[in-house]
Amino acid sequence: MSVLLGLDILFNFMVGFILVGLIWTVQMVHYPMFIYGKGDEEFFNFHARRFALIMIPLMLVEMALSVTLLFFTTLLYLKVLFWVHFIFNVVIWIESLVFQIPDHHRVKKHFSEEHVQVLIHHNWYRTVLWTSKALLAFVIVLSSLLRS
Repeated sequence: MSVLLGLDILFNFMVGFILVGLIWTVQMVHYPMFIYGKGDEEFFNFHARRFALIMIPLMLVEMALSVTLLFFTTLLYLKVLFWVHFIFNVVIWIESLVFQIPDHHRVKKHFSEEHVQVLIHHNWYRTVLWTSKALLAFVIVLSSLLRS
């Protein structure tokens, strides 16, 4: 395995687990806290701006790493794992664009506890996907170390 591939695998693992920590924080703390904000636009905007500053760059880096992983290996077992990892990323992006962004706008424009609950419900899909993807990244690191 090349040093470049090894670094890509390591950075992918690190970014993946940072995002898992963030998504669980959002799921368990921030989104439920929207109910206590009772539609306060300043409260909502603060959350959206601050988390976007963290999440968007990390999601872009994660996607770039995921794509490069597909091209840096010729080993079949890694290629299969990298494709599964990439597909998880694509589904997370689709979920974010199709559900989370519209849900955020709905909560902001027409606040209700029901809209917050829908946002929380839809975010469980991303939470499970990101957690699964991080565990897959861990398996990739372990299998790469064992094969070295």
